[in-house]
Amino acid sequence: MLKKTLWPTFPRWQTAAGEFGAFYTTLKFDPVWDQTRRIAPDSDVVVRFPNASIQLVFWQGTNYVPAWVTENNRWYSDEFIEVYGHPRCPDGEDCEPMSDKQVRYSHVRILETTPARAVIHWRYAISEVERYDIADAPTPTAWGDWADEYWTVYPDGVAIRRQVLWSTAPERDKTEFQESIVLIPAGETPEDSIHFDALRFANLQGDAHTYSWHPKTDRGLSLPKGPEHFTEPADAVIQWVNLKSTWRPFQVAWGAPVKFAAYNGEPSISTFEWWNHWPVAQIPSSGRPALAADRPGHTSLSHIYWPISEQDDQHIGRILMTGLTTLEATQLAPLAASWRTPAQADVTDSASIRYDAAQRAYVLSGAMPETLTITVHGSKQSPVVDPTFVLPGWQGKASVSVKSGSSDQPIEVKLGYVEELEQAKLIAFLSIASDHDVTITIHSHK
Repeated sequence: MLKKTLWPTFPRWQTAAGEFGAFYTTLKFDPVWDQTRRIAPDSDVVVRFPNASIQLVFWQGTNYVPAWVTENNRWYSDEFIEVYGHPRCPDGEDCEPMSDKQVRYSHVRILETTPARAVIHWRYAISEVERYDIADAPTPTAWGDWADEYWTVYPDGVAIRRQVLWSTAPERDKTEFQESIVLIPAGETPEDSIHFDALRFANLQGDAHTYSWHPKTDRGLSLPKGPEHFTEPADAVIQWVNLKSTWRPFQVAWGAPVKFAAYNGEPSISTFEWWNHWPVAQIPSSGRPALAADRPGHTSLSHIYWPISEQDDQHIGRILMTGLTTLEATQLAPLAASWRTPAQADVTDSASIRYDAAQRAYVLSGAMPETLTITVHGSKQSPVVDPTFVLPGWQGKASVSVKSGSSDQPIEVKLGYVEELEQAKLIAFLSIASDHDVTITIHSHK
């Protein structure tokens, strides 16, 4: 049997942490596979974080499907927008960017990268795997279904994923927006990446419940013995994925109601479901069970269903918080509450302020004075956790002071300046957690 070290591993930039930001690069996988690519240099995007060797990777080997990469190179993805079934998807199968084997439709670009945050835009067609036909395109000249995903990523390892599906199809019930996917490298099985107690769910009140899969004891293909339903705790909005790593993936769903559904219905030789038609694979298939650990593959654990956040006659959209954490599921409740039920904020002078959940940021508007004071009214129900402030029309450099509670405390502040066509924009990210009032004073130095 070949040693594990002979198998190509999933690529990563380096093993060390570095300055926060998004970077273009070319990730190398295996010489034979790399040489077949017809893609220019600097075709991949990596988001790097300052305090740990974790990454968010948009790699051509996953068709640019974003993946969180842990400190020990475990890969996790929240899927993409998928349309399935006849007549929406040609031949009645799966239409998804996973099927775009030659990356004909999928591309990624960096919209913004500063010390305060990075914004990545991933655009793709929702296509089938054999002829690259696009969902909901009854004629060759029809638009079909396209998707834009905007990933707003912060230095604390948390991102907001805004998904927009462009579609004129009146029937939207056969559309998925999220699937909890763990990528499995060649030479390994899902058991090498995932603990048997694989999923934990939590609500904002601090209640949690863990769900486990029974270790496989029989040989051959058979249905995994995992949970059939996720019913506990009540009002869960947090999912925590128990990878064999220090940093674990998590998700927080926006709005209500939120439903978590088990993915447990296809035969596998593993404790978990396991396929090898993605990533990296070039064979046109959208559902091939792995029969050996001889090539990269993936497994799926759950689906999340949550409300639409935006909609008109041409598009629907959803937002999801996702990231990597060293905290337990219940410890994520303050972060989740700070986004789902954000603290109210006041601002001095002529400016106004609103919270934009799609950016995880307080956005100001109006005239920007030379000195601006913002008070965020934190509480137990609406805590302040790593808030961000976006100030369009800002002029000059800025200095920031922060006061929380009854005394000043050292707060790390990251500032970003973004030059846009018509004006400049200041972004201020604060590393702070408080359930009291937080006062931020921003000075302009023109």
